[in-house]
Amino acid sequence: MPPLEEVLHYLKGIRLLVSLKPQGFQWLDLTERGVRRSFWAILWCFPLMIPNWIWWHGIFVDYTAPGMVSSSLFYLRMALIELSLWFLPYLTVGLAMWLRGTSRLFDPMVVTMNWLNVLIYIVTGGIAILELILPLPLAFWYYVLQMQLIAIVAAQFVVFYMLAKRNWSEAAVLTAASVIPSMLASVWLNDFLGVSL
Repeated sequence: MPPLEEVLHYLKGIRLLVSLKPQGFQWLDLTERGVRRSFWAILWCFPLMIPNWIWWHGIFVDYTAPGMVSSSLFYLRMALIELSLWFLPYLTVGLAMWLRGTSRLFDPMVVTMNWLNVLIYIVTGGIAILELILPLPLAFWYYVLQMQLIAIVAAQFVVFYMLAKRNWSEAAVLTAASVIPSMLASVWLNDFLGVSL
């Protein structure tokens, strides 16, 4: 598992890429070994997922019938959803790359997206902690979550834009291939696994 120092090194590269600076790629390990090691990002993100699960569980309990889903089963299902949504974009974006003849970008995409997810979960985990401690209306947090979603999509677009050597149309296609299936799958999985309101 990469130590904190190494993870911070990669996150600096992601911050540079999101700032439209191609030097960010120099901070990432884009080798085959780097691709494999980038999946350690999942374990780094796991603790950052928990505050959001706790917040959503509180809402779920308030708005559903008592005992509808046990707490342990609820968290297990949330973990399954998170893992599914982590890997799904690699399938859909990989297919889009194959169809468009840009499969050479697949490995760099996996590395950048894995470490970008760490940065995303740092932000979303922090927001979830605020949701837990600040007694603000649910409508306010709904607005914050919409802004959060827009920011995540924008960050993904910028990363794809840099991967595609500043090709706007290619970045738009890859972003759509990542975001749209993930949003549809998220709704379906939440309903199917019984953790939606």
